[in-house]
Amino acid sequence: MGRRILLTGLDTFWGGRVAAALERDTDVEMLLGMGTGTPSVELERTEYVRADSSYSLLSRIVQATHVDTIVHTFLVVDSSSMSGRALHEINVIGTMNLLAAAAAPGSSVRHVVVKSSSLVYGAHPADPAWFTEDTPRSRPARSRLERSLTEVESYVRDFAEENPAVTVSLLRFANVLGREITTPISRNLARGVMPCIGGFDPLIQDFRRMAPAHLTVLHPTGDRTAYPARSTRHAGRARDAAPIRAWDRHDTTEGGGLRILDHLGWGG
Repeated sequence: MGRRILLTGLDTFWGGRVAAALERDTDVEMLLGMGTGTPSVELERTEYVRADSSYSLLSRIVQATHVDTIVHTFLVVDSSSMSGRALHEINVIGTMNLLAAAAAPGSSVRHVVVKSSSLVYGAHPADPAWFTEDTPRSRPARSRLERSLTEVESYVRDFAEENPAVTVSLLRFANVLGREITTPISRNLARGVMPCIGGFDPLIQDFRRMAPAHLTVLHPTGDRTAYPARSTRHAGRARDAAPIRAWDRHDTTEGGGLRILDHLGWGG
């Protein structure tokens, strides 16, 4: 009997590409995708179920399909794309419903993979130049996006502790660049003049580390670092440095400026 996999976020960039890769795996017997929109990737073997943003149908679907693996790619990492309430509904409530379905009595789920974000580390001058999976935040999460992601990860860790028979993997994705995806970084690099905060050039870390364990935390990226200024030069763009006050008149503190960097995509 092959693997039976449930994939959330089939209509997202990563969800569609994970589904395409799983379709090529002959060990996968059944692949069921869920999403709130139409998948952008052409798929042949994947069955599709349209769901609401909180994935309230998950429990019944897991029971009916007897899946052994859940891959959760449907976490919002761009706070500019929706309201705070919608963000909480998708990230926190959706993940809670997913974990409840996986932990239900008689559940067949034995593997859970959750796509998180490197935004959980935050962005602060007191942070180290290099992060590891175990590096704690130097300051409490302030933005609604970071708070939702740290809350999601806390639920994932609780689930792993309470369900030792289930192997849990947590993937902290960094911002990516490519022709097929739009991110805050790519939107800024596409401008003729890229906006930035005067006096700030935060380090962007790009790395990967394997850490086998019951709860595995991975950085599925490369092994280098770069500064936004250098990235801007490579893209042939100019930088327009504005003072913090011009960006946020109501919050000119050090933390306020760093939250703006998060919004621009340089902080995570």
